[in-house]
Amino acid sequence: MDAVAVAVARRRRRRLMPTLLVTVVVASFVLSALGRQWVAGCEGTGSTAAGAQTTNAQRIVSLAPSITETLFTVGCGKRVAGATRYCNYPAAAKRIPRVGGYIDPSYERIAGLKPDLVVALRGPEHKRVRAYLQRMRLPMLSVDHESLAGIVTSLEQLGRACGAPARGEQLAREARARLRKVAQHIRNRKRPRVLIVFGRATVAGPMREVYVAGRKGLYDDVLRRAGGTNAFPRDVPAYPKLSAEGIAALDPDLIVELAPELERKGVTHAQLLDSWRTIPSLRAVKNNAVHILPGAYGEVPGPRFVDLVVHLSGLLHPPRTGDRAKTGKTP
Repeated sequence: MDAVAVAVARRRRRRLMPTLLVTVVVASFVLSALGRQWVAGCEGTGSTAAGAQTTNAQRIVSLAPSITETLFTVGCGKRVAGATRYCNYPAAAKRIPRVGGYIDPSYERIAGLKPDLVVALRGPEHKRVRAYLQRMRLPMLSVDHESLAGIVTSLEQLGRACGAPARGEQLAREARARLRKVAQHIRNRKRPRVLIVFGRATVAGPMREVYVAGRKGLYDDVLRRAGGTNAFPRDVPAYPKLSAEGIAALDPDLIVELAPELERKGVTHAQLLDSWRTIPSLRAVKNNAVHILPGAYGEVPGPRFVDLVVHLSGLLHPPRTGDRAKTGKTP
């Protein structure tokens, strides 16, 4: 589910302006559909995830950064024969032969790799891709990376697909346990209004425009599980652009800015915070409740999104005195 970043990247190239947009791989957050289905040559005719038999795919083509990350997580990275140009995590993924882009893969390259499994996303962003692969009669699996539940389930699906069902099931159990601990940690806590920012028009200086997460999509799911309420009040657009005036009108309790390109852009944490201070009326600014998250774990909707939930829950709801219940590892 890596479509937001693709759209953002196109806008960035058109306008030629510096940004801290969550890299092109973030693309997976725009869409929200649930469902898990094994597709054997023709989507809709395969068995569901619950009934899919263990397979032993040896040559896998991944069509999204989040899929590549998940395959490596379950221990099947060496079986990935092809991936998109945006598949850069973990580091070993950078050495995998490229099959084109996230929404515009090269079907000739895919076929040339002779895969015994192609893994695509379940959402609309890969609808045409899946249809074309059907016509090519290639074995295909589609996974849901548009919700936390779907991401966790995909650990089981991909573990089965590459002959590592025990590993996939173990990782899924651990992820669900960590999310349950977070739910316990935030129980009966007041939910602050939070603005999640994943890109901006200028990296330093006065705040002008930012891109934020709306109420429909994966970020909203993450925020809800972490114990917050989205400060943006509408479902559409899914990833709106806000001016400084628009931010001030929302006046969130907390602001969380995802800035994975911080080091590459040569921008400091302090510079980003200073730009927020150019809107001094914000309660988040007054209360020192603006948080910059420079890690890349928040940009690709794969297994590390559980880390994002854990980290956000700690920011939104610091442990109370005498309450040091651990919610699991943080990035």
